Amino acid sequence: PFACGAAVLGRALRDADPARPRACVVWNVSEATRSILRSTWSLFDGPPVAKVRYSKSGALKVKDGVPANRKAGLWLLPYDRVLFFDVDDVPLPASGPRLDALWKTYGDSERLAAVPFERKGLAQRCFNSGLMLLRPGARAYAAYTDEALRLGRHQRGLCPGHDQPALNRAFSDWRAITSKDWSTATPGRAKRRCSSTLADLSREFDAYHFFEESVPWCADTAAGCAPGLHDACPRTTVCTAHAAAARAWWDALER
Repeated sequence: PFACGAAVLGRALRDADPARPRACVVWNVSEATRSILRSTWSLFDGPPVAKVRYSKSGALKVKDGVPANRKAGLWLLPYDRVLFFDVDDVPLPASGPRLDALWKTYGDSERLAAVPFERKGLAQRCFNSGLMLLRPGARAYAAYTDEALRLGRHQRGLCPGHDQPALNRAFSDWRAITSKDWSTATPGRAKRRCSSTLADLSREFDAYHFFEESVPWCADTAAGCAPGLHDACPRTTVCTAHAAAARAWWDALER
């Protein structure tokens, strides 16, 4: 399903910014998966990644799960600058001019630019790695991969997330992309906009973040779909925003 998610993301970026090249970093994937991805991406074979994940306590644990260094291949891409999106963070239909503005506002910076991680109680400044404007290079690649291996067990004070602990330590001088320049809707926000359609969301937000149990293919996962995505609004109103975003995702996949 994640290959399908990447294909939909590629279509969204192609529609919003057709002239700009799109590259997908892959590793250890089948020819069938590559065939799905080639519909909207140029493929780049990245380096192997170790299957390690940070627990809530900050300890480094080995799991079948999300590799802490899974995004290392981004810094080996043959481009001067790269704007990265996670597969579950999909630009909305009207985002083309806003994408262009991101490049113009943050593209000349030597520092990594990203959206701040919004969570109460964080003791430090953290960014969300779901969207990053970065500059590839050997030094930056080494800094990230070294941090992914250096963080020891029982270390405290890490930013939350899978790859975000190592990324935030490696690029601690990151530049914040303000909500004025890029704004992302989530299922929680969509539920609070009970009369919203996809067009309404596109006027207010630049992207829609399907995450965890809200991904369009959630019915086929072990965890299933998060309860109340479609009916968490007041009894007198029909909640349509998330449903509209999910329908648009499936429509894009079938194109």
